[in-house]
Formats: sequence, C-alpha cells, structure tokens
Amino acid sequence: MPDIYQRNPYFLGRTKLLQVLRENLCASQSGTYNHRVALYGLGGVGKTQVAVEYVFQYRGKYHSIFWISAATLADLQTGFQGIAENTKCVAVDQKDAASTAKAVLRWLEKQTSWLLVFDNLDEISIVDGYLPDISSGNGHLLITTRNQDPTGIPSQGLEVEVFESDDAVDFLLLRATGRKESQPEVRSTSSEIVAELGYLPLAIEHAAAFIRQSLPDISRFLDMYSKSRKRFLERVPKQNYAYPRAVAATFLMSFDAVKMLNPNATELLTLFAFLNPDGVLIDFLQRGCNGLDEPLKTLVGDSFEFGAALADLGQYSLIRQTKDNQTISLHRLIQVVIRDNLEVNRKAQLMESVVALFLSGFPTFEEDKRELCRRYQAQVDGPLQTLFRLGTENVAEMSIRLGLFLRADGKYSACEPFDKMAVNIYTNIFGDDHPRTLRAMHNLASTYWSEGKLEEARGLEEEVLRETRRTLGDDHPDTLRAMNNLANTYRDQGKLEEARGLQEEVLRERQRTLGDNHPDTLRAMGDLASTYRSQGKLEEARGLEEEVLRERRRILGDEHPDTLNTMHDLANTYRSQGKLEEARGLEEEELERRARIVEKSDLQS
Repeated sequence: MPDIYQRNPYFLGRTKLLQVLRENLCASQSGTYNHRVALYGLGGVGKTQVAVEYVFQYRGKYHSIFWISAATLADLQTGFQGIAENTKCVAVDQKDAASTAKAVLRWLEKQTSWLLVFDNLDEISIVDGYLPDISSGNGHLLITTRNQDPTGIPSQGLEVEVFESDDAVDFLLLRATGRKESQPEVRSTSSEIVAELGYLPLAIEHAAAFIRQSLPDISRFLDMYSKSRKRFLERVPKQNYAYPRAVAATFLMSFDAVKMLNPNATELLTLFAFLNPDGVLIDFLQRGCNGLDEPLKTLVGDSFEFGAALADLGQYSLIRQTKDNQTISLHRLIQVVIRDNLEVNRKAQLMESVVALFLSGFPTFEEDKRELCRRYQAQVDGPLQTLFRLGTENVAEMSIRLGLFLRADGKYSACEPFDKMAVNIYTNIFGDDHPRTLRAMHNLASTYWSEGKLEEARGLEEEVLRETRRTLGDDHPDTLRAMNNLANTYRDQGKLEEARGLQEEVLRERQRTLGDNHPDTLRAMGDLASTYRSQGKLEEARGLEEEVLRERRRILGDEHPDTLNTMHDLANTYRSQGKLEEARGLEEEELERRARIVEKSDLQS
C-alpha cells in the first residue's frame, strides 16, 4: 500500500480531491474565488486531514505556510499574533490583537509563494476584515468549514464527503489492526461496521480505537454497539490521533450553534432525526404538515421560514439539499445522536407527531394514487419500522395503509412486516377477537397467500373465520368474506372438498341476503366454479360460469375486466369439456375486446 495511506489513512480514496484542490488554488485570475478554496463538509468527515495532507504533499511549493484556527475571532487573532512572533514581521501589540492581525496581513500581501490555512471557519463573519488580498497571486488561502455556502467568504467550495465503502473498510482495518486485511469474513464484518457508522471517518476512527483497545477481535464490535450505542458515541478514545472530541459531541456542538442562531431550525432537525435519512421529500413534508404539532406545522407551511431554517442547518452541514432543492438528506449518525439525547417524553411526542405526518402525507391507496404512493414509499417504510415500539393505533393504521399499497403493487415481502406490525399492535390494544385485529389478520393472511405461504395463510384464515363466526354470526358479511378467503387457500393447497363446502355455504348466504345478481354473489359463483373445475365437475362449473357471464354482461358490459375474466374461465371449462368451438368463440371475443380496450387507452393518452 502506498506510504501516504500508512502515514495518513484518512486520505484513502481522496487523491482526486487533492488534485482538484491544487488546481483550484493555482487557477488563473479569471474569477473572484481564485487562490481561495474552502473544504466544506460534515463535522468529522476529515476536512482538516485533507488540509494537512495538502500541506504535507505541496510544502515544497511554498516559501511559507501558516496555520490558524478560525473557530472564534479570538482564535483567529491569536493565530495572527503567533505569525508575528514567529516571523518577527511586525511588533506584537498585546493590547490590540486586531491591529497586530491587520499588520500581519499587510506584511503577508507583500510576500510571495505563501499558504495560509484557516481551520474550522464555520461562522463566516469571523474573517470579515481578516482576509488577505490575493489578487496578485502571491499566495493561497485554504479554509476548512462546515458551511456549505463558502461563496460568502468568498471562496471556491470543495466538498469533503464520507468514505466510499471499500475505502471505509480499509480505513477501519488500518486503524484497528495496522494492516489491510484481505480475509473475506473479516472484510465482510468490517463492511457491516462501517455501514452502521455511515462511512464517517470520525466514527470509524473511534470504532477502530475501541476494537484496538478493548475487544479481542473485530467481530465483537457490532454486538457491543447495538447494546451501548449512546455510550460509545459519547466516548473519546484514550489514544485518538485525529479528533479530540467524541462523535456525539461533534454533532451536538453544531446543533447548539444552530440553536443559538435559529431555534426553529433545530426543531426541524429534531423532526428529521425520525425521517428517511437518504432523502426527505419537501413536497411530502408540505403535504403532511397538518399532522405536525406547533411550531413545526407553521414552520413547514411557511416557505420563507422553512427555507431560512434549511439554510441555517446547511451552514453547519447538518443537512444537505439536492441542487433542485426538492430533497433533504442528513447523516444517519446525526439522527442517532439527536434521538439518543432526547428526553423520553419529548422523544415519544416527536414519534407520535411523525406518525401523524405520515397519515396526513401518505395517501390511502387507489389506482389513481399508485404513482404518488410509489414516490412516497421510501418516506415512510424505513422510519415506520423504527416507530413500531410506540404501539399506538396510529402506528397500526399507518402500517395497514402502507401494507395495502405494497400488496397492491406486488411488493409482498416488503408488505409482510407492516401487516405483522398491525396485528401485534391491535392484539395488544384490543385483544384477539376485535374487528380491527381480525381485519389486520386478514390482511396478513392475504399477504401470506400472495407470497405462496399457504400454510401460514390457512392458519390465520381459520383463526379469523372462527373468531368472526363467534362474534358476528354465520351470515355476517365479514364471516362470509373470511369463509371465501379460507376456501380459496384450501383450493390452492389441493384441499378441494374443504374448499367446495365453504364456497357452497358462502354462495347460499350471498344469494339469500344479497340476491342472485349482486357482485359479491357473482364473485362467490365464480370462485365455486373454479373449485368445481379443479374437481373435474365440469358441468357444474360450466353452469355457474355461464350464469356469471350472462349477469356480468348485463350489469357491467362486455368490456369490463370482470366480464372478460369470466369469458376466460368459461372458455377454459369449454376446452376441458371438449367444446372447442365454443371455447374458440369466447377466446376470440375476449382477445378482440381486450385489444379494443388497449386501443382506446392509447388514443386517450
């Protein structure tokens, strides 16, 4: 491995960034920001380390290099006093640090080939009046900052991002073991660790130190982290070569700075701590803001105040916005630190508010809402799983709403955990036999059936039918629906006699209570006909299907999907009976009508 990575592993994967930094600092004087570059990014991402590496690699290109902390005005002025003392360029005025600093700047502007580094400049106003004139090209100014908008300095901004996955693994292993490990199982474990830490150099450095000092091997880390995450993130390693602060302290310093600047912004960030870290859609927030408590409801609904809050959060790189300003993202560890430092009651209040936001923003599924549901799916599915422990009716209701969409969209495996969540919550609140619990069990059974998990579906459906019969009676619509669902599962399992018995009972009750031509009656006829056909009772199947087709033509018309599906089923029965001409006639009609529907749809679009 190249020496640079042994000496400065923080520079893994960042060679190109260093080249771009050099090119920008040395650019011709055609723009305002030439010879001034600001490395910006999240706290703990390694901005200072990139600056250190630049100084090391290009030290031969400069006659003089000066490094000043710009965290506060006092630090900045003290830094200039240090330059005066070391170079003897001007007399140090201990009573007037500002005058000393201005004198050093005037001296510096007359020199050639120098580099001045302002480290940790987060509040841009600090350098007002303390920027050297570099229009002559005699020197370079390099700045590190969390501020995402360094044009206000002014300077050319270059973002320092978190590590790529492979570089993060190499970094962890180099810092934990002193070597780049190649064993697949070790690298696999390391990959899980760095992903959990969001590929942030600061967090990975601390993990490496903990592994090095406290664990027998790297495989033990994730178990410790899952049990003691808050304590780990608040810990400063005994031997920490790059960062003097804990991970949590790094983020909380930024949080506190924003709070002094704009309390509304920190309220917003606290909300973001429970949302999708990979991208919060602003239109989703605005659509669901009526579910929020004050002051967040008013803040999100006020475009000016909302934009100002986002800008203040961006100043400290606590969030990022896409170029079109439609999506907001933040690092997962920022979310973790904020959540872990909330009081219990405040945390519960925010979690409830987030669920209300979801219920207000995520639409109840209908066909014309499919694309909107798809767009918003990622806004709710991950965060909702973390809200399960609330155990409230709203969490269950949101789980059902999301599950209905996922099942309708064919995402059965994604749907299952939310259906289970609803069953567990409703069971805890209302008991096993409450209508809401039974509805949730029915949804889960439908998902199992769609996944092909017929045994699991059958078990639930038998329980739903038993409880529904007991509480509502044999002829209640919910009981009949439960019978029909169980019968369809029996049929798919090959239990045809059990299926037939239930379906015949359903059909009798539907005819008695709803009449012969009600859609539910016709659906029951069609289901029973399918079972008859599976049993080889083709005449019985044909008789029912002909009746269903006749009624659906009359009520729904020839081109309704239910009518066409019945044509298809009856054609199959005719073919099984050897009535090939009748089957051909229906199949030709079905094909013609489906083609006509597609043609109409194309013309309308």
